[in-house]
Amino acid sequence: MPYRVYSRDELRSMDRDSFTQAVIEAATDIVGTYISTDGRKLPFDADADNNEFAEALMTPVPEFGLYSDGVFWTNVEGHVEFVPWLYRLAFKPAVSIYANYYNRVNQRTNRKFPTDQFMTKVRTIKLRGYQRDRRARAKQGCS
Repeated sequence: MPYRVYSRDELRSMDRDSFTQAVIEAATDIVGTYISTDGRKLPFDADADNNEFAEALMTPVPEFGLYSDGVFWTNVEGHVEFVPWLYRLAFKPAVSIYANYYNRVNQRTNRKFPTDQFMTKVRTIKLRGYQRDRRARAKQGCS
């Protein structure tokens, strides 16, 4: 099943609600079950620069190899890095489902998905979005 890849123009036309919904649908496509976010939204418009979630929606997802050992690696500084499309899993329920399946697929190699590191990166990205949002609101209040 091919995964939807968005263009930058499509993302620019989305508000926060539709962008969050697009990410939920993308996560649902990957893990195969609907992801409930309990009403939480991503703190970004899709047009925001430095937005890994938007980049994930513009990055093709491989047809095969969703659970390969190439979806994450350790860089020279010792930090875990992830392929861009993986940030489609922007919510904990999606990450949990993906990690459980990844770990089952890779149990022979004993290579576990680094859930804690991934969720730390997701939280950092979201925090950056919340801070940007606060600064923009404060700037509007000062005008």
